[in-house]
Amino acid sequence: MNELAGSPASRRATTVAGIPSFRMLTDYLGNSDYACRQREPGVCDFAFGNPHEMPPAAYVDALREAREALEPQNEEWFAYQMNSPVAQAAASAALRRLVGVAFEPEDFYLTTGAFSDIALLQRKRDRIVESLTWMGYEVRPCEGTFYLFVTSPTPDDTAFTDDLAQRGVFVLPGTMFETPGFFRISLTASEDTIERSLPLFADALSRARLSDDTD
Repeated sequence: MNELAGSPASRRATTVAGIPSFRMLTDYLGNSDYACRQREPGVCDFAFGNPHEMPPAAYVDALREAREALEPQNEEWFAYQMNSPVAQAAASAALRRLVGVAFEPEDFYLTTGAFSDIALLQRKRDRIVESLTWMGYEVRPCEGTFYLFVTSPTPDDTAFTDDLAQRGVFVLPGTMFETPGFFRISLTASEDTIERSLPLFADALSRARLSDDTD
């Protein structure tokens, strides 16, 4: 991790950054097919937990009552975001005032996220679980999170997710989370994305089975 030499990063943070699965994740974010194509029209993005639809009006109303400035301006307003300049400036100003330390906005690395429509997430979960199970995938239904772990139909989960990516379906290999042999689906994708992805999941499974038969 030469890029961290001379930085204020702690030894623990440097150690974590060097873990193979963590490095795999950061490489996926910056150098993968997903990094190049995630905003391409028509792709089915199940990689991360960012919302892909505008938040419900009731949720927005509740936030507006708390503070008018929280009104969303796009579908990613409450998504995971790294180092938003507005948030960095607010955090540095607040800590300067509270603790008297001359923090600068660039001293902060921030991420945030918020989700509201649990019933919608449950509906998406049920649709994906039922559909993939019917196709022949082995799916582990989630109860307390918005991710699904699915058994990879091939031993190499990274190769299988690469095959899905070639079809325009982006999911994360379990190897990235120290769970090789699985892949992960985020339920925050839109219902339209889910429906478009289903025949592509079916095609990928058929190809994997055909490959097994010919080996």
